[in-house]
Amino acid sequence: MSEKKSEEDLEEELNNEYRSTGYGTLYVPRMFAQHPFPLSDQRKNVYRAFNGNKVLLLEAGYEFDPVNDEIKSLGLPFGMLPRWLILMITTKAKLTGNREVNLSKTISKFLKKIGYEVSGGDSGSLTQLNNQIKRLINCRISYLIFEDTEKPETNKMKVNVGPIDEITFWDVSYDEEDEKVKNVQVRLHERFFYEIKNHSFPVKELHIQKLRPKVFAIDLYLYLSHRMSYLKKDTLISWEDLNKQFGSNFSNHVDFGKRAREYIRLIQKEVYPELNYVFKRGRLVLKKSPTPVKKLSTINY
Repeated sequence: MSEKKSEEDLEEELNNEYRSTGYGTLYVPRMFAQHPFPLSDQRKNVYRAFNGNKVLLLEAGYEFDPVNDEIKSLGLPFGMLPRWLILMITTKAKLTGNREVNLSKTISKFLKKIGYEVSGGDSGSLTQLNNQIKRLINCRISYLIFEDTEKPETNKMKVNVGPIDEITFWDVSYDEEDEKVKNVQVRLHERFFYEIKNHSFPVKELHIQKLRPKVFAIDLYLYLSHRMSYLKKDTLISWEDLNKQFGSNFSNHVDFGKRAREYIRLIQKEVYPELNYVFKRGRLVLKKSPTPVKKLSTINY
């Protein structure tokens, strides 16, 4: 039997992998693996996802326009950019142990890695980034937990998760010589920081790169990576339930299941050959499998 590796040995392995491939390890908050952001612009102010007796609410933030003396909705975060931002923020917070995260040194690198040229202007990537950061840092995420879903008016608990308390984002500019986006600093919500410290898990950045730009495939990869970290026995999951857990981005669970089957096959083929599963009519059966990255610490559930 091989000797169990220490956390330091695993970290060194990951550092060596980064030096040899240019890709490293990213950390994912458990809640975002369980309930991804919307795939596309919802054009509404509240988004919900269901998981048993828990309901996740994602609520759009608002900003005041002093010129026109009006309050307007910023909309909900969606698509690839907020997912990468959350991964980047979580990874930096996890590795530094700090609630305050400076994004200036890494945003331009991440934009390039996900296929964006760093550019200004009304339709440039910095404008898109600015829009999604505003949506992300102003949105409110909360969990409603019901003891009895048949009696929702009783025994209900609400937990606000953030994710971000404060942001300094005043003079966003791009320095071509240094290849850096300047002046982006966030302070994480205390509850979200707790989630990162205690319930985040590692995935391979290279895997996410290979699945890009298929956002739904990335969501499934993160979900499967997390689920396998604590799966003890064969588990049957209906497409209907999983569609609700993913926020019902698809109009019905049949369409969801069709696309999910396609992408789960792709995930196994391209990045996660150890993934063990079978498809049954209307359902996915997950079987115990190793995680894509060895756990660096115990995950508490």
